Amino acid sequence: GGFHPAGLKTRDGQLWFSTTRGLVKVDPAKISLNSLPPPVRLQEILADGVVVYMDGEDLRAAPVAATAPFLKLKPGVQRMEFRFSALSLTAPERNRFRYRLEGLEQDWIDAGAQRLVAYPGLPPGRYEFQVRASNNDGVWNETGATVRFQMLPHFWQTWGFRALALAILLGVVGWMARRFALHRLDVKMRRLREEHAVERERTRIAQDIHDELGATLTRIALLTEVGLKHQDKPAEVTAALGKISSTAREAVQAMDAIVWAVNPHNDSLDHFANYVSQYAEEFLRPTSIRCRLDIPADLPEHQLPTECRHQLFLSVKEALNNVVRHSGATEVWLRLGLKDGELRIIVADNGRGMAPASDGAGSHDGLGNIRKRVESLGGTLQIRSGPPSGTELSIQLPLPGKEGRAA
Repeated sequence: GGFHPAGLKTRDGQLWFSTTRGLVKVDPAKISLNSLPPPVRLQEILADGVVVYMDGEDLRAAPVAATAPFLKLKPGVQRMEFRFSALSLTAPERNRFRYRLEGLEQDWIDAGAQRLVAYPGLPPGRYEFQVRASNNDGVWNETGATVRFQMLPHFWQTWGFRALALAILLGVVGWMARRFALHRLDVKMRRLREEHAVERERTRIAQDIHDELGATLTRIALLTEVGLKHQDKPAEVTAALGKISSTAREAVQAMDAIVWAVNPHNDSLDHFANYVSQYAEEFLRPTSIRCRLDIPADLPEHQLPTECRHQLFLSVKEALNNVVRHSGATEVWLRLGLKDGELRIIVADNGRGMAPASDGAGSHDGLGNIRKRVESLGGTLQIRSGPPSGTELSIQLPLPGKEGRAA
């Protein structure tokens, strides 16, 4: 002992080893290998720490087994554990194992001497766990042990639920696509309406300029020609100049009305009331008719679209024109206010009045035009008249979304 090499092979093939307790002889010709494949046993199967199978149990009779010859595990299992062993007691510490889980793994995994394997978070499905073992001399049991089991899904993991969810998703996507298409169509239609409104406003402005200024300028031109032809008659020239002056003032008023109508800053009830009262005073000043106004000083802020303002102004203008031309009145009242959510405009005179049948429907084109304008805005026109009590023209126009005040 204490010298190297510590072993010696003799001529007859025997091996001698020196130890602290003496010589050891080994005859290689008499050594036998363990050729018996070790039986493999699945000792336990645990689901989330709960034993669902033990060695010796029939899987058909296991507590969680169904009628099928494999385990059916409830939904929501987070961890599966498999404990196994090999029945080879010659040198059990030298037994080796390998395993695989079909449905998850393709190749065999060498576990060495480890007798436990765990799988966390297996998805729903069917699996087959296979394990093989070898004895101390490396002889493998190729049959091994096998167990089949199924991880049951939650209801939201089933194909039916997935199909339903897919159908709902497709429906939502289709609904969103339809809403997007409708939104684009709505934007396009709104743009077209705005363009149409602009075009309509341009047409109206052109018509107003043609009707108001065109006729007035034509009169001025004719009066100027008359004055030039009668230069030797001062009286006629003076009369022509007076008419030209009054006609020019009418042109200025007409232009002022057109500019006021197209200015969006005037789209309010307060601006409308101020302008129409000023217009009434200026329009009636050259006549012998006294103008009286009854307009509240604290009218609420309320938007009036350009078209609405314009049509209401033309209606009041036509009503005042009828008073001057036909009524023979000495006094006219212009009343404006809010009551029960309605805008009310009243033009009343103390003139000779009209016959009962003259309600503006046919005998007076001016009143018929007023009625059409008011009704196009969604309002109503009422006319009360009869000799000798004069005429009262009342316009009522709903103003949605605002609280009206008493006039």
